[in-house]
Amino acid sequence: MIDQPTGSQVSAILYKCNIMGTTCGTCIGGVNTKFGCAFCGGTCKYRPTCSVPAESTCPDVIINWVSPLSAPVEGHTKVTISGTNLGTSVASIPTVRLAGVACRPVTEDYVVSKRIVCTAAEAPGRLPRNGSIEVQLQGLGRVYNYSKQFRYVDPKLETVFPVKGPMSGGTRLTVRGKDLNAGNLDNISLTLGEEMLPCIVNSTIGSHSTICATPGIDRPKVVTSVRMFFDGSVRMLDQNPFRYTEDPVVEKIMPLASFLSGGRNLTITGKNFDSVQQPKMFVWYGNEKSGTTNCKHVPEMSDTVITCPSPRAPSSVKATAPPTVSSLRYKRQTDENNRVKIGFIMDGVLSVQNLTNITNTMLYVVDPVFSNLTSDGSIYIQEGTNLVINGQFLNLAASKMDVTVLIGGVPCNVTSISTNQLVCTVPSPQPEGKDKNPPVVTVKMGNLNFQVGSLKYKQASEGALPPWVIGLIVGVVVVLLVIIIVIIIYNRRRAMKARQEYKKVQMQLDTLESNVRNECKQAFLSAAFAELQTDMSDLTSDLIATGIPYWDFHSYAFKVLFPRQAYHQVLDRIDVDPGSRPSVEQGMRQFEQLLNNKAFLLVFIRTLEAQKGFGIKDKVNVASLLMIIFLNKMDYATEVLKSLLEDLVDKSVTGKHPKLMLRRTESVVEKLLTNWLSLSLYGYLKTSTGNPLFMLYKSIKHQMEKGPVDVVTADARYSLSEERLLREKIELKSITLNVVQEGGEMLQCRVLDCDSITQVKGKLLDAMYKNTPFSRRPPAETLDLEWRHGRGGHLVLQDQDVTSEYEDGWRRINTLVHYKVSDGAQMALVDSHNNTLRSTNSNMESTFMSVNSSTPMVQDVEQGAKAYHLTKPQDDGTIQKHGHKVISEIFLTRLLSTKGTLQKFIDDLFENILAVNGSLPPCIKYLFDFLDEQARRHGISDPEVVHTWKNNSLPLRFWVNIIKNPDFLFDIQVSHITDSCLSVIAQTFIDSCSTSEHRLGKDSPSNKLLFAKDIPRYKEKVQRFYNSIKDMPAVSDQEMAIAMNELSRTCCTQFNKTTAVWEVYHYATTYHDEIYEELQDSPEASKQRLPMKFEAVADTVRGEKDGYAEINFKSDDMRHVQFV
Repeated sequence: MIDQPTGSQVSAILYKCNIMGTTCGTCIGGVNTKFGCAFCGGTCKYRPTCSVPAESTCPDVIINWVSPLSAPVEGHTKVTISGTNLGTSVASIPTVRLAGVACRPVTEDYVVSKRIVCTAAEAPGRLPRNGSIEVQLQGLGRVYNYSKQFRYVDPKLETVFPVKGPMSGGTRLTVRGKDLNAGNLDNISLTLGEEMLPCIVNSTIGSHSTICATPGIDRPKVVTSVRMFFDGSVRMLDQNPFRYTEDPVVEKIMPLASFLSGGRNLTITGKNFDSVQQPKMFVWYGNEKSGTTNCKHVPEMSDTVITCPSPRAPSSVKATAPPTVSSLRYKRQTDENNRVKIGFIMDGVLSVQNLTNITNTMLYVVDPVFSNLTSDGSIYIQEGTNLVINGQFLNLAASKMDVTVLIGGVPCNVTSISTNQLVCTVPSPQPEGKDKNPPVVTVKMGNLNFQVGSLKYKQASEGALPPWVIGLIVGVVVVLLVIIIVIIIYNRRRAMKARQEYKKVQMQLDTLESNVRNECKQAFLSAAFAELQTDMSDLTSDLIATGIPYWDFHSYAFKVLFPRQAYHQVLDRIDVDPGSRPSVEQGMRQFEQLLNNKAFLLVFIRTLEAQKGFGIKDKVNVASLLMIIFLNKMDYATEVLKSLLEDLVDKSVTGKHPKLMLRRTESVVEKLLTNWLSLSLYGYLKTSTGNPLFMLYKSIKHQMEKGPVDVVTADARYSLSEERLLREKIELKSITLNVVQEGGEMLQCRVLDCDSITQVKGKLLDAMYKNTPFSRRPPAETLDLEWRHGRGGHLVLQDQDVTSEYEDGWRRINTLVHYKVSDGAQMALVDSHNNTLRSTNSNMESTFMSVNSSTPMVQDVEQGAKAYHLTKPQDDGTIQKHGHKVISEIFLTRLLSTKGTLQKFIDDLFENILAVNGSLPPCIKYLFDFLDEQARRHGISDPEVVHTWKNNSLPLRFWVNIIKNPDFLFDIQVSHITDSCLSVIAQTFIDSCSTSEHRLGKDSPSNKLLFAKDIPRYKEKVQRFYNSIKDMPAVSDQEMAIAMNELSRTCCTQFNKTTAVWEVYHYATTYHDEIYEELQDSPEASKQRLPMKFEAVADTVRGEKDGYAEINFKSDDMRHVQFV
């Protein structure tokens, strides 16, 4: 109470120490002096209320993040360290060392306890180095390390592309090098020439490349140097890396007419076109602008001629069907209404964006229309004659050069075109159609495609056969008929027997499922039914709210390329002697240039695979290393992959079993295909299929943890796998624990009293960190589970301690029921300590001993005892399965109940995988069309062969891998029981893709019995998926190259490409002589002097001479890499 004199005012400040000082550092350093707060009992309190002595220092430093993690060797980079308990005042700012180099604090940026900003000093000798990030409190000896290392790097500019651009600027200039993202990214800039013209960075800065837009200047000139600035440090690339040229000028466009749908090829002449990498064309009408089309440079005339497909007309352009007049008269009548203005996008050149003079306006006319060949779409024609196709408005904006006619994919030579007719000469012999049907006639005009019917050639009549030939044919036919009849009878009897057995098993399954439903209805109010049919809607809404923890592209790529490996050499620099490093790195740049030569790379791979010592592990390793090398050239990787797949197809079709192609990883190309698909589909996984896959994983984990799981054997009550089914009846009770979190907040978590202590810790961590990726959670083994019994004391619970039960050489894992933990007990997760059992109150200890009085507490944990959790293994160490080939009804019922609970999530995943929509990546269509084309090339008419090839490529090599290993895509932990369930689902997906008949018998695996009724439904979805993809528009090589280039631009990884080249070069040295001989035997390799260049690499690595000094490497076939 405050006494207030009459007529006076009193002001008071009300505060709470625990709100103003949430941590030890902010309490001691922020509010202690002014408000009398102190840190005692683990929280910030008003000092007089402390019941225990207050802390004078805060030794437990927590570092949350550090940015940036690199700096140029000259230093000057401001590094920000964020965390907790980072000092209590400016005078007590902790000491910071980056890779062993002191970092000078910036006092004005210091935030008490929470943030340190320091300026990195110069690296000793200005040499690159890396090491830990160390923080040491003033006056204390303990050093705290951050989980990631700090790197002093020496950035280097190596190349610039393109080497010229228009003087108006706008050129996307790519600067390549190494460690280009050193220091603070906001302080990185580029300039051109001695005038320091700013080149604006408009994309993400990568370690190996940076893209900027060139500024405009007033006249052509040579840029003598390119400079890049990193936190005050500068790197320069000289020797005239870039030059400004005159702006491009458009002089003439021919023709100046197009149909509305666009796509007509236009020829544009002018000058200085070669200064622009990707010119584009557009038109506009009034205020409406069309889309752009990509133009192409004409070889050998790239500076004066480009060709552009006409854009699709803006929607406001309305061309009407003409009357029966000539095309010339129709054009005159529509000149004023349908003429549009033309423009080009050529980097930053504005003069070509508005070509308004009358000679550069384009006329749009109505689209042509082609009629069917006949009323029923089919026509017969004599071989070598002309095919006449009727239509309307055919030559209003097209000549015969603008029309392509294909008969079953073979060109029909167009000889003339008029307003109403098109004539072409049919090819000889008759082209083949699909599925033994007559070939389809297709007419293409720009963006328009017309299928006007099918065509069949009339066959010339032949003379009659001699009577003896006819008799011989009849005899052979009769014998064949008899044989066929015998085979049919035999097969029908076998099929009838199989159908009877299938129906018998199917009836048993139906009866079991009916029993499950009846049992659930009868036990509606019982706990068993609640376990079986728990509503999953809360889980679904929770997943939508919390988000999905995807790995970034680098982490995903590493897990796919090097599965189950925590580290690989490609993450670091080449491990060689410093004295030989320059020559080795120079040699690796030369060897990389060879790898980017397709002729060399194909010989290299084929030679390696021919060696007996080159095993499966080597093939997998080489495929992953090559994919790292070509990450920034995915279009080239696609070309190489196609060539190697063609080799594999050629080899497979000559064998006895062509269906086995791609089923196993027996060559480099098979792993290369897996890697190519995995990297190409990363974006599709994040935007489409990742969500249902994550939902399936969470639902399995949720369902498995509702019942007991044996921590030793990984067997569980709820399982899809017979091998992982817990067959013992375990008495259990669900209890709710109150978990004390930081700050004193309480969280409720449901567990089972039969759970081991490790399992309880895992469930508590799941509840406490449900929004946090697994890698950012504290590991369970670093924490202790502490049972807090009010004022009675604290007890640390562990899987094994002096209270563990021992019997006949067996030790039982401790559970909650072992410790007599009751519902509503208060628990906390604390930092782990070495002592296995501690008690802060003697009463608590005596109480615990009394409840275990029948089992005396031993002083030392017995050594050599075998552990078990829920069920005790037999003497031979195996769990009793009670089983034989036939699954007992009670256990199959358990499997069916679990499958029924998860059915929706399995269906959702399969539905999403097999959906064909606008977001389907082009690589799938491209790959499937390639396989179809290979089958046609080899005359394979059996549709099951191509179907199996597709199964072995996309479903088997990608989807099954992702389903079985969701931790490749998500930052999660997959337990053994969850892994076994995912393996069953993945096998079901494989079975659904198979073309073989799904037969069930008494010896059928349990997973096939579980999904017996679902697999036929899934098979239909797979077939529709393949058919829908086949009906999609083809993806051209150019479109695929664009998609792969886009992937190369967007993927950002931390792999060291030079190290990857070095690892591949080890194989080149191991099989040097064999590779050299194959290069000499190859005409293409010899023509390009590849044997000499291969030898030159070895000379450079050995440091004997500059292996490239006498050899010209700049051939057309090595255009992917230009070496400076």
